[in-house]
Amino acid sequence: NGGYYHDPVRKIKVLSKLGGKKELAALIEKENRSGGKVYPDAAIQQVSDIAKGFTPGGEASRYYAQGYVVNLARVSPVSLRRTDTMGYKELGYKLLSPKFLPRYAKALSEEAEELELGALSLRDLGNDLHADKRRAEVINREYALDLVKDAFETLSADGRDILVTGGNDYSFPYISDVIGAPLSATPYPILDEQIPLWEMITHGSVSYAGSPVNMTQSEVRRADLLHLIDYGASVRYSFTWRDAAEMKYTGLNSSYATTFSSWKDQ
Repeated sequence: NGGYYHDPVRKIKVLSKLGGKKELAALIEKENRSGGKVYPDAAIQQVSDIAKGFTPGGEASRYYAQGYVVNLARVSPVSLRRTDTMGYKELGYKLLSPKFLPRYAKALSEEAEELELGALSLRDLGNDLHADKRRAEVINREYALDLVKDAFETLSADGRDILVTGGNDYSFPYISDVIGAPLSATPYPILDEQIPLWEMITHGSVSYAGSPVNMTQSEVRRADLLHLIDYGASVRYSFTWRDAAEMKYTGLNSSYATTFSSWKDQ
């Protein structure tokens, strides 16, 4: 509800312009028959500033000091602070207090069960762990970790497959797939070699892929494929059926090379 920068998950309405529940069920069935899987995607902890039905004063995590609500965005290329909306309000977001995580995880799980979703993509749950320093009820990161694990337990119930972005180790017992996995080291000049430690730990336990290759270069080269094979990773693309230029003046303008027709032949 509300698109990519969606409202807090309470009640999921499958949009009629996307085909409604009937077409969603047909898509899932078709993918299952062909050996694929559909992972409807949701963010639970990061709530966009354009989302409706969220109360920052009561539900968002806070800093110490005067109890300011945590308000973040993308990393500014100038100041390197994680607060730059780049002129698009939807890029700003609040962090849901871990206190309310069980409530939202339960709501998402119930909606997924009603829609008969056998899989879910959790955009931020496997890669974001934060405290709530509200003076009256401090939740530290260790307690927050327990709440995140409980949320995974709820959402993976009944054998539901879970895909996460990033893949912190506490998510491993509950997930089947990871995207955005770290397939390269930070390129500091002091480093001589890359050691695929994350891959050595996870290979054979979960399936994983890195960043979309069509967002980083114009074609997949032989060397790139050999690197993916060496790291045990899958090739990942990010596609839109319609022209990516339609997202140029939105917070999704970083998805500038997603037009499927440009990549179909390759």
